[in-house]
Amino acid sequence: MLRRVTNSTSTTIITYPFGIEEHLYSGSGTSQSNTYYYFLAGHLLGSLDGNGTQFYLTDALGSLVSSFTNAAGGAGMRATNCLAPTALSIFKPRISLSL
Repeated sequence: MLRRVTNSTSTTIITYPFGIEEHLYSGSGTSQSNTYYYFLAGHLLGSLDGNGTQFYLTDALGSLVSSFTNAAGGAGMRATNCLAPTALSIFKPRISLSL
């Protein structure tokens, strides 16, 4: 899939080859960023971009519950989110944990 985003000052082109990668280009074709997604048995496990690797924990329906990063010296929890069956957020801690 190819997506083009234009505003009053610039154009950005985003490609999604094979549905498992995301490449962002400026309007002149210069590469801006690349993100690679990793799946196992159809479930999203993580992603890799210029900031490092993120691992995702999902519930049985595939909704994102937590994400972890591979920070130096251990793993750090970036975010946690639990949803009620109505998809309303019922738990969102305001702290960051390091393992």
